[in-house]
Amino acid sequence: MKRKICLVLAAIALFTAIATCTGCTKESDALIGTWAGEVNYANYFNQGLQSIAGEELAEYWSVENFPITLILTFREDGTYSMTVDQEKLNETIEGLKKKLARGLRDFMQDLIDASESTMTVDEFMASMDISVDGMIQKAVGPEIVEALVNECTYEGNFSVKDGKLYTSAALAYNVDESMYETYEVTKNTLTFMSVVGGDGNSLLNESLYPFTLIRTN
Repeated sequence: MKRKICLVLAAIALFTAIATCTGCTKESDALIGTWAGEVNYANYFNQGLQSIAGEELAEYWSVENFPITLILTFREDGTYSMTVDQEKLNETIEGLKKKLARGLRDFMQDLIDASESTMTVDEFMASMDISVDGMIQKAVGPEIVEALVNECTYEGNFSVKDGKLYTSAALAYNVDESMYETYEVTKNTLTFMSVVGGDGNSLLNESLYPFTLIRTN
């Protein structure tokens, strides 16, 4: 009788252990997979533009939407990678060129009006042997796309704890425990709320938070 009771108790203990184990998952499991979504780089772009072109011209060139589609993958081995959808990025850049061309034309027209000249924008640009579109095409060349891709493409290690994502800037480095992203995850969405601490080596520039990605697999 005692032997049977012991066997029953052992079976119950084993069943309980299995059930408990089945219910246990690591916090990182919710992130494993690939996520993608548009992130609006408008603030990031406008900040950089102002430092390069100055406030006066930047006012004509500022944008409200500069979408870049990010693709972020977390793996079971504790590594991650991020890249961009380059086809959609090319579409964004083409739209940017049109915006910059209109802004430059308006800027030049206001300068001409202020000088009380009767010259048109095209005549003024022709006098310098260049066109508005030609100037924009030269300023926003393939190297701009390459720079943006490089800015958003890297891989490293990651760990999570209590809704905080810690990452490293490369596979050769351990995660940076002085900096983390706060996040919220559901079955199909991953929202990065903010970046805290560190020296700026977060997933993205601080001005881009918050942003939401959608699970693709």
